Amino acid sequence: MKLALVSYPFVEEYLKKRQSIVIPIGSVEQHCPVGLIGTDHLIAEEIAYELGERSGALVAPTLSYGMSNHHLAFPGTVSLNPRTLMAVVIDVIESLYRNGFRRFYFVNGHGGNVNPVLSAFSEITRDKDVMCKIQSWWTIPEMMAFNEKVFGSEDGHHATASEISQTIYFYESRFELPLPSYSVKETKHGWPLSPESFMRQFPDGRMGSNPGLASYERGKEVFEKAVELIERDFVDFEALG
Repeated sequence: MKLALVSYPFVEEYLKKRQSIVIPIGSVEQHCPVGLIGTDHLIAEEIAYELGERSGALVAPTLSYGMSNHHLAFPGTVSLNPRTLMAVVIDVIESLYRNGFRRFYFVNGHGGNVNPVLSAFSEITRDKDVMCKIQSWWTIPEMMAFNEKVFGSEDGHHATASEISQTIYFYESRFELPLPSYSVKETKHGWPLSPESFMRQFPDGRMGSNPGLASYERGKEVFEKAVELIERDFVDFEALG
């Protein structure tokens, strides 16, 4: 059910029965010395694709770039400014709205996207009668409890064991396993941080995480749980009046 792999007559027929579309969104940013730079969008994409398979909903191509300004001191990071991300989201929704879509469900892989995307929703819904939602897979309470059960207090907030486990599950050949263990230290800091301040606070890019806990088996478990919970949330979203 990938939008990129169907024809426009297929979309015309789809819209006669359903007006929902799933849009994965993530980022291109550092994920510590052992994590993939595409981690956030790769996870959002895989969850969204599996959601599409299970629910029959069309899934739009991934919005890979996100608001990652605070990671720009690390090589390989590519960031959109908040206003740019807002404009991209608005243009995507307006294009799909013109086609006939009315419900837009964003599967999110990166925390920095949330505020710009919500602001875009506020602008869109001022003039258009649409339903929009952004759901970060890791913030669902049951998901948080699951990750704490699996990884304890060392999952962290960025370059987490739960997300790196999933990318091992998807792309095991890209990793030298087992991963090294990392010590975990919580720090106090303001927010938002400049790229330079972020690097001073978190020199290797981690935020309270021990990626050494990541594994293929754990990645499979986390992914399956995330899909289960996202699917449940999407069903509830589609049922809204």
